[in-house]
Amino acid sequence: MASSSHRSSALMAHTLTKMRTSGHSRLLLMAGIAVTTDLSTKVIAERMLSPGVGLPFGARLELSHNTGVAFGGFAGAPNAVVVAVVMLGVAGLAWAILSDTLPGGTSGGMLLGGAVANLADRLEGGGVTDFVDVGAWPSFNLVDVYLTVGVLLMVFSLVRGEDRSTPDPAPPEPHDPATSDDPSADARRSSRPG
Repeated sequence: MASSSHRSSALMAHTLTKMRTSGHSRLLLMAGIAVTTDLSTKVIAERMLSPGVGLPFGARLELSHNTGVAFGGFAGAPNAVVVAVVMLGVAGLAWAILSDTLPGGTSGGMLLGGAVANLADRLEGGGVTDFVDVGAWPSFNLVDVYLTVGVLLMVFSLVRGEDRSTPDPAPPEPHDPATSDDPSADARRSSRPG
């Protein structure tokens, strides 16, 4: 009975470890987080930030809109922007699928989620909603952060050139009394015919 319980526990641990470390699971999780947090914060910004809110270190939460890409770059080039955003999302997805590493899944999820959230925002209003203003830098939103960190993580992973995924641990072997280190098992093995 105890060995059956041990096998079940070990199999459950193996399954949970595999789910936690899968690059593809990380891709879907990060993409979902990026889309949800970005679109949610943009809705809140649209409803609450007309006058702007001061933050420490001279930063402000100030509502603005742009038709460009990350940090307002390439504003006024809507077709090129849509193509660039779609290409970035596809690149992130391809990277994550081909690498199946933890950094690949994380960076791919950030790029894919950022592309989806920006496209959703752009389709709804013709541009993207920005709300973080730090003064010397163009206004931005969470997708800009996700895209930047996703690209940096991808480049870092490529420069390191190593597979950082955690290998799947092998499931435990079933308990066999014939191969036990127990001295009484040795006596039973030697008394068996054949």
